[in-house]
Amino acid sequence: MKKNGSYLLGALGALIGGLLCSIPWCIIQAYIDLVSSVLACLIGFGAFKAYQMFNGKRGPAAKWIIIVITLIAVVVGQIEAIGVILLRNNADVVSVNIKYLLTHSSMVTIIANFILGIIMALLGTLPASSYFKGDSKTPAQEQKAEG
Repeated sequence: MKKNGSYLLGALGALIGGLLCSIPWCIIQAYIDLVSSVLACLIGFGAFKAYQMFNGKRGPAAKWIIIVITLIAVVVGQIEAIGVILLRNNADVVSVNIKYLLTHSSMVTIIANFILGIIMALLGTLPASSYFKGDSKTPAQEQKAEG
């Protein structure tokens, strides 16, 4: 990944990577419940790798872009999982069924998966944090390090 990349292209790549990696998480979550939270690590790692593949700029904002997009992908994945749970139970995805689901005992499981998903997805961004560790130097610090 080059230093002169683009934050916008990197963010687009991270969004694509994060959303793609949220699909297995939501499907497993709908069928296996809490075991799926470990798969959420893939979301953060996928967002990071896609950021690199799309030539995202290395800079102080890069790791924050990846973290925010990872959180967005977890929210989207959770919404997908609710839809899969409704479809698995032969229920249409309409507001009446969603209201029932939100008041039903399975809501505790959904909330637990969501919280654990956020934690595990953020753990998946740790490689990005270490990769961008030295990128927060000011131009004066970089010049001093070179000279």
